[in-house]
Amino acid sequence: MLYVQTLIRWELLDKRKDVYDQLKKGLNVLNFLDLTRDLQEFEHVFLCRNKSKTTAEFIKKKLVPEVKKLQPQDKEEEDAKKFTLRCLKDLEDEEAAHLFQFITGLDDLPAQELPISVEFNRVNRVTELPEAITCVQRLILPLGNKSKIQLYSSFDKALKFGRIGFGEKTSASK
Repeated sequence: MLYVQTLIRWELLDKRKDVYDQLKKGLNVLNFLDLTRDLQEFEHVFLCRNKSKTTAEFIKKKLVPEVKKLQPQDKEEEDAKKFTLRCLKDLEDEEAAHLFQFITGLDDLPAQELPISVEFNRVNRVTELPEAITCVQRLILPLGNKSKIQLYSSFDKALKFGRIGFGEKTSASK
């Protein structure tokens, strides 16, 4: 049911985000949105989404326990687990928002809790880029990175290119 709700929300809201942003800008020319923001009776009309923002703390609470649950079978998996935990420790809010979008395909938090899982990429052990299966909110950790810096760089690259895949209009080279 949650998956269907997420798809419907994407179909009705997320893919039309630019149009809604233009509409909000137009409505706020006369301060309409600002003036009605505090009126409780209008809240359900204008606010369809969760007001929470994806933060580094939110992502850490979701991912750190999942990474800690991983059972490494060799040195590459042990290193990937160790490097991932170190990177998560240093995660900032903007990176967290992009990581959440990479894993889930959503640009903000849904109204209901989404389970996120993590696994090693045992199919292609030499790959350096992380992968995600957005329909089941699964992050797949690469095993081809030899240091925390390499892993961080591979996530940075994947997240930049992932945003292009989800319709962000900025260049991946930024």
